[in-house]
Amino acid sequence: MQQEVKNMKNEEIRKQDKNKNENKTPDVKTPGEEILRERLMALAEDSCVRQKATTNGMMAPEFLRVDPESATAVFRYIVHPWEANRVGGLHGGIMASMLDHACGLTATAWLGHWAPTMSMNIDYIRPAEIGDRLLAAATVVSLGRRLIRMRGELCSEATGKVVAACSATFFNKEG
Repeated sequence: MQQEVKNMKNEEIRKQDKNKNENKTPDVKTPGEEILRERLMALAEDSCVRQKATTNGMMAPEFLRVDPESATAVFRYIVHPWEANRVGGLHGGIMASMLDHACGLTATAWLGHWAPTMSMNIDYIRPAEIGDRLLAAATVVSLGRRLIRMRGELCSEATGKVVAACSATFFNKEG
């Protein structure tokens, strides 16, 4: 009898989890794909041209693609020698900057105006080396009136392995 009750409870929990996952589309007011693509290309180019003397500019992001359905944009970063830590790998602070930058550009594209980072939690998973090509996928998790929640992953383009991941919150100053 106890096992039956336990099985029923587990089945109920599975159904609840399934319903939550089915309804997990981001509550994002998505601009059209063409608008997002234009905004993201312009923002990445601005980082490389107008901000070329800043960290954002020197990281030289390349916008690759956007998927409005999953609320995700993908950028490429190439690891440069100036980004090395003392043992010759990519410095953790630069990994965080890449994720913050990709998430920030994506939040800005969705909003149509700049939103500053309020907080970011990062998990470092494995090292990256000088010359590696890293893909930063930034996803809008929720777009509220004041807060934009983002998720980011930095992966090796060669292996597909995750190098670092983050969750971040941005502030919608105009919300």
